[in-house]
Amino acid sequence: MSIALDPKDLERAKRLLKGIPGGAHKAVARALNRTAQTTRTALSRKVTERYTVKAGDVKSSMKMTRAGKELEARIDIESPRIDASKFKLKPRQDTTGQPNKKVTAEYLKGSPFQVKKGFIWHGHLFEREEEKRLPINKMTGPAIAQMAGSEQVIEEVEERASDALSRNLEHEVTVLLEGWDKKK
Repeated sequence: MSIALDPKDLERAKRLLKGIPGGAHKAVARALNRTAQTTRTALSRKVTERYTVKAGDVKSSMKMTRAGKELEARIDIESPRIDASKFKLKPRQDTTGQPNKKVTAEYLKGSPFQVKKGFIWHGHLFEREEEKRLPINKMTGPAIAQMAGSEQVIEEVEERASDALSRNLEHEVTVLLEGWDKKK
């Protein structure tokens, strides 16, 4: 996902701040950083609206690089597939020793599924490969990057981020023009 600044907004900022040395650069960098923070929050909210993962797990996988000399702010999402225990499971307590106990997992909100040959042990979801006791596999859900990359999430977040960037640039230009950023 990439958000670009409207060239008209950039020209307007340069024109208004031509009397302040480095003013346009400072305003754009600050606007990018504010927008990156807003986008990070929006991305986390949209993922948690759609999936049963907690916002803290989503945010912990995001790394934000702030704009400085280079006028680029980035949000990188790095996470392997996350443990199924981070999602909604029923029941939450251990089911070992209860062979007829059904285990249900729900990754996408409103779409629970039964885990055949599944059981919960020490809070983690496992699945038997065969009818025999062993081998077993620890189950995982989708990666945060995969959830954040879904079309519904991207569309809404991109729209919100582009609006925020224009608004933030306008705000930062006003701050510099009126001298609010100077300490008294």
